Amino acid sequence: MAAGFNWSVSSSAAPHHSGLQESDDPRGGAPAAAALTADERFIDSLLMTAEPLEYHRSFLKENCRPDGRELSEFRTTTLNIGSISTADGSALVKVGNTTVICGIKAELANPTVEAPGKGYIVPNVDLPPLCSSRFRPGPPGEQAQAASQFIADVIESSELIQTEDLCIDRGKLCWVLYCDLMCLDYDGNVLDACVIALLAALKNTQLPEVTINTETCSPQVDLEKRRGLHIQKHPVSASLCVFDDSILITDPTAEEESLTSSQLTVVTDEEGRTLRYAQTSFTGYQLPIEFTIKSCSMLPLTSLRSTPFAAYCDPPQLVCSEYLR
Repeated sequence: MAAGFNWSVSSSAAPHHSGLQESDDPRGGAPAAAALTADERFIDSLLMTAEPLEYHRSFLKENCRPDGRELSEFRTTTLNIGSISTADGSALVKVGNTTVICGIKAELANPTVEAPGKGYIVPNVDLPPLCSSRFRPGPPGEQAQAASQFIADVIESSELIQTEDLCIDRGKLCWVLYCDLMCLDYDGNVLDACVIALLAALKNTQLPEVTINTETCSPQVDLEKRRGLHIQKHPVSASLCVFDDSILITDPTAEEESLTSSQLTVVTDEEGRTLRYAQTSFTGYQLPIEFTIKSCSMLPLTSLRSTPFAAYCDPPQLVCSEYLR
């Protein structure tokens, strides 16, 4: 099985299929489901529960993973556009079992003093207890705050939207886009899912026409006339984890994240230029700088050659994009 992304895009809810195919068991050569007897599957489940680290190592030695993927293979990604009818733009993305929904609400506001000719974008990532038992009720945890900051950094560094386009009346009125991202099911690699959901929701966003009444100097909003946002860049996020401080695995599941020492997320544009990268250490271990550079040089090879996001303006349709292998 060749490494790479698998995509499907739709504009209405549809049954989701994981896209994971029955794969060869590294210890037999026949499909896993057929090769293992009931007793062997029971022993396998015991080993996975009692010694998850050794269980994963037994697969990694054969350059594959327990879910059947190769080390550099991404899970199937499914997008649903316009998932929230009350939002100005929305999208729901599934990366494997990880599910993130993004809703965008546009509001009129005063521009900041520092940037009187610009609007602004405010992202927020929510990781509620309903998505995973690892998260607790209460204020946003460290991971949620870090994810929100990461998304804000991606928006700024990628310049995917010219914030000047959000200005209505210089120094007086502008649009502010509140981008709320909520994880509904956490199974690892939430940052990649958030970047995809954000970009898809922005492509789906329609802003009403606003004019300034010359007599009253008040804004007049025409909800019948709407326009889409001009998306300049299409950032692509790719994450990997470091297993045993030496083995790289892409698009980690939640279980794989719990067994690895560090995670690296690299954001590139459609031309493969690195826009942003972030490193998360689960054990206090930091990747050496030369290892980080090597990882950054590898990940752009997985980025889009031709992005599917341009097709979002004309849903519904199935978009199959070509990716570098």
